[in-house]
Amino acid sequence: RDRESRYYPAFLKPYVRRLVDVGEVAVALYAAGVSQRKAAEILSLLLGHRYSHETLSALTDEVLEAAGAFRTRPLPEEMAFVYLDGLSLKVFREGEGIVRESVYVALGIAPNGERRVLGFWLLPTESALGWEGVLEELWQR
Repeated sequence: RDRESRYYPAFLKPYVRRLVDVGEVAVALYAAGVSQRKAAEILSLLLGHRYSHETLSALTDEVLEAAGAFRTRPLPEEMAFVYLDGLSLKVFREGEGIVRESVYVALGIAPNGERRVLGFWLLPTESALGWEGVLEELWQR
């Protein structure tokens, strides 16, 4: 460290206490279907620091808010192409277990060639009514 605090090595971020992003690990565990209490135990074992399930709940809430903001952001005025696709995934639902649901994805390509994910939707099945709702939401945005 220099006297004026201007030098920081590339591999050490200033004021960071951990090398692992706890939020990313917590969300990955939560997405895998691990309960928040069990995820807190796993993080405590892996990282050597006690995390409560309330902390993990706050982290996952932040991620869900960010996903909501992503899904409702305004879209660019023009796109050269818009690709629509649906795929079927196995999803864990509390009380139901693992069920198969459809993910609708909209990918836009700008006139300069830049690709952007315009949105994604998780619906029980792929149907004409589902695609109608997706296109209506894209049109509104």
